[in-house]
Parts: sequence; structure tokens; C-alpha cells
Amino acid sequence: MNRGTEGGDTRLAALRQWLQQQPADLALAVDTLRPASADASFRRYFRIDAASRFGGSLIAMDAPPAREDCRRYVRIAALLRDADLHAPQIVADDLAQGFLLLTDLGQTTYLAALRATQGLPWCHPSHHQARRMS
Repeated sequence: MNRGTEGGDTRLAALRQWLQQQPADLALAVDTLRPASADASFRRYFRIDAASRFGGSLIAMDAPPAREDCRRYVRIAALLRDADLHAPQIVADDLAQGFLLLTDLGQTTYLAALRATQGLPWCHPSHHQARRMS
């Protein structure tokens, strides 16, 4: 993480500035930017409130270009969407800075969804019943 401003985080300050430059029709409330989740990479995700055609919030992704290549993320997201799988839509990007603005898929994690469906979300309902009988 780059230190220097905004509580020592220059990347967060740059992300805020980039978000403020986005089209007005996205209606981004930059002051609502807050951590959304983390993964095992150098990427960081922030939720931001928005009053746009994409819903009540969007996800801002910060992927430092020296450590992460956003082009791979963009390519995989497109492949998933082309296969009719639920994947975020890229609303805006600045690949040179490593910033993406994505549709928000919600706050339920895959782990929580798996637990809610007894860990067998892709099985036919009869397989759930067979598991309960064993």
C-alpha cells in the first residue's frame, strides 16, 4: 500500500479522485466509500453508494498495476458474463491506474450461500434429499 495522504493511503486518495471524475449519471456518493471485502491478492474492494441504473451501490476495485493486471480480471468477467454466469459488469475502468468500477453483486459471500444450501448448491434437489437420508 502506498502511504502519503488520506490517512497515509495515496492509492485510496487517487481512487477517490478517479471516482469523483466519473460521469454524473452514475450519481456516485464518494463520501460513502467503505471497505466491501478482501481477497488473497493485492486487490482491494470498496462499496460506494450510487443512484444509477446499476442499483443502489457499486464496487470500486483498487488493483495496483505493479502487482495486479486488471486486464485479466476484465477478460474473465466478460467470459463469465458471455457464458450467462453471474459476474460483475465493468461500469468504468482506468487500467493504467488499476481502478475498476463494478456492479455490486451483493453482500452474501459464496461461503454463506453454500452454508445456506447445505453445501450442495449445484446439485439436483433429489441429491439434497438423498444426503439427508444417509
